[in-house]
Amino acid sequence: MTDQPLRLGISACLLGQPVRYNGGHKLSSICNDVLASAVEYVSFCPEQAAGFGTPRPAMHLRGAAANPALVRVKDAGDDLGPQLAAGYRSVLDSFDRVDGFILMQKSPSCGLFRVKLYDAAGRQQREQTTGLFAKALQQRFPLLPIEEEGRLHNPQLFDNFMLRVQAHHHFRHQVLAQPSQAALTGFHARYKYLLMAHSQQLARTMGRFLASSQQLTTEQRCYEYQLQLMQCLAKHATRKGHSNALQHMLGYLRGTVSVEARQLLAKSIEQFRHGHQPLHVPLGLLHHYARQLERDYLSQQQYFSPYPAALYPANRMEHL
Repeated sequence: MTDQPLRLGISACLLGQPVRYNGGHKLSSICNDVLASAVEYVSFCPEQAAGFGTPRPAMHLRGAAANPALVRVKDAGDDLGPQLAAGYRSVLDSFDRVDGFILMQKSPSCGLFRVKLYDAAGRQQREQTTGLFAKALQQRFPLLPIEEEGRLHNPQLFDNFMLRVQAHHHFRHQVLAQPSQAALTGFHARYKYLLMAHSQQLARTMGRFLASSQQLTTEQRCYEYQLQLMQCLAKHATRKGHSNALQHMLGYLRGTVSVEARQLLAKSIEQFRHGHQPLHVPLGLLHHYARQLERDYLSQQQYFSPYPAALYPANRMEHL
């Protein structure tokens, strides 16, 4: 298991760096007051890297959503997209050592969703697009967890982003650092119940893939497995999914805990299923018995600590 810190790429303005077009910044409370204590940041501003300077004329995206031009809001002139691309292209590959990226929303370079698009006359169109750097980042690292800062204020989106970041981090250090069948199998064993909580169907598919893909090269198996891993965890776990995983974990303890303890655990899971208590109650009880009974397979499940505990939203899953 790795104890290296989580490394996140981040739009530089979110850390308070004065790189915005007007010489300002977008200091983020959640990035600086919450995440900073548990992660290591790699900051980047594509406009600065492109040499646009600060302050600079405001820019926006014009034309077709699939391939918009980056132009100045006033006196549009030439497409500045190639200059922006030249600025980030030289450093794009270096982001292979980060486990997630937090981008500034609405930006024509960094916006991930619903970036405004304008026509040749400067009128806003109904159609929206993705910022140019954000799109290039997605294309270069299709398995990398990427999120906008504004969406992280939603506890469910924050939770899902961070557990994907942690999974990416673990896979990079525990499997890709020294790829092997044993590394893949061990990783899947530790993530079994967390995967089940997000999608029982995909979790089973991943298990079958590991058992039936020996004809592939180790590199191919690692890529295909990681693709399925990130797809599974991108699905938001529901109370039903969590309850199903918890019931399977309880079944693993059959014959090793007292009838009274099993009844207590079963009741706690049922109360969680119906929304009467948060996830950490049945999960904490299961972890207690797994450790007390020295059931290593269960106690080592990533489900108990999907990412650093200091970052957990209060009473995980209470928002469902």
